[in-house]
Amino acid sequence: MRDRTLEETIYLMFTTRSFSTGAPTQLAGTPVVSAYEDNSVTQITAGITLGVDHDGVTGLNLLTVAATAANGYEAGKEYNLVITTGTVGGVSVVGEVVGEFSLGASAAAVDLANGTDGLGAIKADTAAILVDTGTTLDGRIPAALTAGGNMKSDALAWNGLATVALPLVPTVAGRTLDVSAGGEAGLDWANIGGPTTAQGLSGTTIKTATDVETDTADIQARIPAALTADGNMKADTLRIGGTLQTAGDIFGARAEPAQGAPAASLSAFAKLDYLYKGWRNKGDQTSTLWRLYADDAATVDQKRTVSDDGTIFIKGEVASGP
Repeated sequence: MRDRTLEETIYLMFTTRSFSTGAPTQLAGTPVVSAYEDNSVTQITAGITLGVDHDGVTGLNLLTVAATAANGYEAGKEYNLVITTGTVGGVSVVGEVVGEFSLGASAAAVDLANGTDGLGAIKADTAAILVDTGTTLDGRIPAALTAGGNMKSDALAWNGLATVALPLVPTVAGRTLDVSAGGEAGLDWANIGGPTTAQGLSGTTIKTATDVETDTADIQARIPAALTADGNMKADTLRIGGTLQTAGDIFGARAEPAQGAPAASLSAFAKLDYLYKGWRNKGDQTSTLWRLYADDAATVDQKRTVSDDGTIFIKGEVASGP
């Protein structure tokens, strides 16, 4: 079914044929085609034009539907076009469905028409953005920028280098950038003059090399217990399932799973334990039962039922032994 838009003109073609020969035959008897909306029994004829033998081709019919609200059509509805008057070769064809369409009923059309985040809502938001950027945003632009968003020429004032006229040295929890000569690696100290009040640094503390060393020791004292002083992970700090794991816990020997049915959800290590147990330990199978034994013991830890009806082999879920 083709989905169209309300207020659109729709063109549909259909062919009428002789019942006896199947050859294209003219639609006669003062024919009329009507539209039915959804499951309604009310015929809509307004806006429907029927052209018989279109372009002089016998049996070829053209329907022109002006699907407008004024003609009784609605968005979100489906329509079937049916011959309500007419004959072909003297035989009535009333009731023949000759076309169908919907108006704004597809998933895409419904989504675009959504009042919350559809096309109309997006258009309204876009218009609001245009209003803001054209009128009210100028009052919110930082002093270092022009109304057009460009950097002001007088905002570059650190010994001739490009720096905005805002606080240049960030303060975080009492810490400030060390701008003493050689205090911060990666900065070209030869070309950066000492900061002044005129450069937006009023009230900023400039750290000396001694201050930085003190701060570094303080930072190291706050390094999490899981790390060494140089930032490396300690060997016993990996947590799995909330439990602190050592290297021995992870890579050392592990006991095999005990007797019982395996849970549906297990850790990766537990799943590997079951795989190794099934490969290593004793097991046996009869025509109806498979069993897996404990390590070097005669105790059955896990079992499952099996069956075969000659067509399908069925393997039951693993359960607890014995």
